Amino acid sequence: MQRSCGGSIVNVSSTAGLQGIPNAIAYVGTKWAVRGMTKAAALELASCNIRVNSVHPGLIDTPMLNSRARDDLERRAALIPLQRMGTVDDVAYLCACHVTLSSDSRNKTRLATSSTVPSAAAGSTRRAFRGRPLPGCSASRVN
Repeated sequence: MQRSCGGSIVNVSSTAGLQGIPNAIAYVGTKWAVRGMTKAAALELASCNIRVNSVHPGLIDTPMLNSRARDDLERRAALIPLQRMGTVDDVAYLCACHVTLSSDSRNKTRLATSSTVPSAAAGSTRRAFRGRPLPGCSASRVN
């Protein structure tokens, strides 16, 4: 990205990186860390015309939630305006849109996600792109 004089990095955190949640100290700590690293990287890479941002999805239907009681998940999903949990495809689309719609140099944009994305999300991102960049962008995935 530095050689191409620009780009965009999107790190995936969680709403747990914006507020604390009980009984999840390690998870919350890592999500706050992603948020902090994103801010530091944004300051460090701004002079290279590289934007660094993070997205903070809420309740996403992934295997990580399999240990939770389904009725609890449904109760929590009912509090979401869409009345459902998000999907990994929702997160992939959010990241891709964030990169492509805010890019000044669309032909040089790369989508980079942090290692906190569940493995299911990585496969879903490939499905969401179906091997092709979004319109107006030659995005490539950096894992």
